[in-house]
Amino acid sequence: MGGICSRKRDQHVVEDDLHRGISGRYCRSGNIKWSRSRSLRSKSNQCPGWGTCPSLMDLCINRIREDIDLGEYSGVDDNWMDVISSQGLSLLSVDVSGSQVTDNGLRLLKDCSNLQALTLNYCDQFSEYGLKHISGLSKLDSLSIRKSSSVKPDGMRAFSNLFLIWRSWTLRGLKKLEFLNIGCCKCVTDSDIKSISELINLKELHISNSSITDIGISYLRGLEKLTTLNVEGCNITGACLESIHALASLACLNLSRCGLSNDGFEKIAGLKSLKRLSLAFNRITDASLVHLKGT
Repeated sequence: MGGICSRKRDQHVVEDDLHRGISGRYCRSGNIKWSRSRSLRSKSNQCPGWGTCPSLMDLCINRIREDIDLGEYSGVDDNWMDVISSQGLSLLSVDVSGSQVTDNGLRLLKDCSNLQALTLNYCDQFSEYGLKHISGLSKLDSLSIRKSSSVKPDGMRAFSNLFLIWRSWTLRGLKKLEFLNIGCCKCVTDSDIKSISELINLKELHISNSSITDIGISYLRGLEKLTTLNVEGCNITGACLESIHALASLACLNLSRCGLSNDGFEKIAGLKSLKRLSLAFNRITDASLVHLKGT
């Protein structure tokens, strides 16, 4: 019926398209399930290949749970959210990717004020109203709504209003946010990136296949702690490499499918902390790659 397992809240799912150096197909099968050793159900009821799958009743009985991962399991809807939210202040992490959770389901999380990580990838049944319901989760340090086609511009405005919904229409209230994934959300534009630039503790940012341009990238220059940046498939040019060059802590960079040429590529060589670089499906030649010698 579904599954529940636990994970460390700082153990983010690695983006396939970033670390493999190729364009991800954004299929759900690439997601990672965590260790079955901490799950609830007996071995006799395991789901083949994934870990254990307790029933909704199991989850009700085992009331105190900190980390709940129901991502990609069928049948997860608002009924599950009713039980998940019953964990209250004990709840620290929730993944309901690919579920049928609606605005009503997200509303139930508003009292889980200690929630640190929320993953809503591939969810199509919630709207901007659902995002408003989670506006008070000020302890979030990880938020992922990757390829959630229901997130329209109005939803992004609600999303960017988290925590300070009554005082400001920006992301500035989420001082603890370190991981943000809004990849494949075409409504994300340069103005949204300007709000994101206020997240001074941000370490990982995934904005692949969004509608940002060089202007949006320029807003990121002040993110001194940023170690991972994924802009695959964005409409950027070599001009943005000057802004990326300012990200001194950057260790992982994905520029695949951006249509880049050799222009400005020497700026990449100045990223002394860079360990992983993805450049697939661009128009880069040997003339650019020579700048990476010795890095």
